Amino acid sequence: MKNAIVLFLLTLFLLSCSKREDRVVNCANYKTALLSFDSDLLVAEMDKLTEDLLPVPIESDELGHHQNLKTLVSKLNSSCSEVSAEIKCYACVKTLPTQSEIKVELDSLGTEVVRVIDISTPENDPLQTLGAHYL
Repeated sequence: MKNAIVLFLLTLFLLSCSKREDRVVNCANYKTALLSFDSDLLVAEMDKLTEDLLPVPIESDELGHHQNLKTLVSKLNSSCSEVSAEIKCYACVKTLPTQSEIKVELDSLGTEVVRVIDISTPENDPLQTLGAHYL
């Protein structure tokens, strides 16, 4: 019985370690997705950072995602120093659910490239990346 418990705890520990590694943005994939407008690759990388950003509604933010958007931008900037991200607008695209935009700048062979990432801000779910477009 002791061996089974130890084996279970060891397995649980190893699985939790690998999950954290999966949540790290691959900077090369992130840049490639932005440069080539590869929505699938962009969503895959961004989902690593948004899956735990659940809404926390407060009086001044009924959607509850403004702080999450700030956290996401901070995570992006610390994950990939070659790309600079900033909030362009919060809940400014009046769709259902509303969308926010993150402006990103990166260098591509000496040329500054600017993209805008569209982020869905649903009331009851984490932030969701929709894709990217030109500024």
